[in-house]
Amino acid sequence: MSDMNLADAKAKVFAIDLQKQLRPYMESMVPLPGIYDPDFIAANQEDHANNIIKGTKKEQLFAALNINKRSADRDLDVYRTLLSKLVQAKELLKEYIDREKKKQEERAEPQKANEAITKCLGQRLPCL
Repeated sequence: MSDMNLADAKAKVFAIDLQKQLRPYMESMVPLPGIYDPDFIAANQEDHANNIIKGTKKEQLFAALNINKRSADRDLDVYRTLLSKLVQAKELLKEYIDREKKKQEERAEPQKANEAITKCLGQRLPCL
């Protein structure tokens, strides 16, 4: 949440020799602004939060994720369209399965009759 460069911000974290080696690379680096929510920041750190994104929570989130409203709305439209197509595909698949089951049952009926006739003939009984 601070706009302090990374060399100064990490000064107490890295070993002194490593700090000296990294300073030229880290001096120009500054963290990207973040979303400020006082519920998740310690009260004594509030003064240091000077690199924050302004706006509503939604605007802050869009800015942090580099999303503009138009692209989010477009993505939602694409998602809705895909979801609608999946529902249609599910219905078509169910209809196909029902048709195939019906065909299978229709094929099974003559086969059962044939088996009964064969059984009768095998026992030399009248079939009718």
